[in-house]
Amino acid sequence: MYLAVITPGAHISGVRVNKNIFRDDEESHQISRDLIEYSENQWNSIEGVLTQVSVSAHNEFVWGVNSNQDIYCKKGIDGSLERVEGGLKQISVSTDGKHVWGVAGVSGKNVFYRTGVEGSWSHMTGGLEHVSVSGDGNHVWGVADVSSGNNIYHRMGVGGEWGVFPGTLNLKQIFVSADGNHVWGVSRSNQVFYRAGVDGSWKQISGDMKQVSVSADGKHVWGVNESDEVFYRAGVDGEWVLVTGSLKQVSVNPDGRHVWGVDASNNIYYRKICPYVADTTKGTVKGEDGAVEHFYVKPKTGTR
Repeated sequence: MYLAVITPGAHISGVRVNKNIFRDDEESHQISRDLIEYSENQWNSIEGVLTQVSVSAHNEFVWGVNSNQDIYCKKGIDGSLERVEGGLKQISVSTDGKHVWGVAGVSGKNVFYRTGVEGSWSHMTGGLEHVSVSGDGNHVWGVADVSSGNNIYHRMGVGGEWGVFPGTLNLKQIFVSADGNHVWGVSRSNQVFYRAGVDGSWKQISGDMKQVSVSADGKHVWGVNESDEVFYRAGVDGEWVLVTGSLKQVSVNPDGRHVWGVDASNNIYYRKICPYVADTTKGTVKGEDGAVEHFYVKPKTGTR
């Protein structure tokens, strides 16, 4: 299905919906809302109970933990949650699903790693409260708790060593994009921070969130606040936009088109985001299969 974002006063000769061409009313220059509404752009309940989820590319692997720190993994949206040995408080999976990191214990501190579903857990050096791995597994970020100095750490993959980034951000959560170039953090007072990878510097972002998640290219950022309201922003330069739903944690997959989350009762939810946004300057809409749909855009004459 294709969705066109229509600028005020624009005239569009047609958009493709379910492979059919619909033309607007030549008199009113309006397109019926039901022709462009994307039915999948809503939260869908997923079987299972988890406190936190982390998703790889194409929803191929969805990892999660429950309140007992039991670990689960499901393959695809329609797969079943399968118990994985071990116990973790928080988990993070790479884009390809081959690198899984997590922290264990009531307040974290114990760091573990495994090579995907078929691997086994290895106890890593360091003590962290929260950990996040990039898409290729080459960048791993983490934060320590207050008793351990609340420092921010980074390492180059499983074979690297932890390097400390001292500071006064007081982070409780950190998230790195799949390409490693976008790092977001949330402080214990729910302030939001951003840096452009290892070589960047921290800057505060407007808004208060208790948790955030970012796509591979950094252009899609999702977050939740203390009231479990869900927000979206188009990258670091965007603005927070309130989204329907109530969740305590969200995880957006690398391409930014699939979002998973859990609510206050630990129920699991999923939504597919409509990616078909028209470029009215070029008169195109790119579809899921990569095909480009063309339409004609012209301003209406007269005043707006």
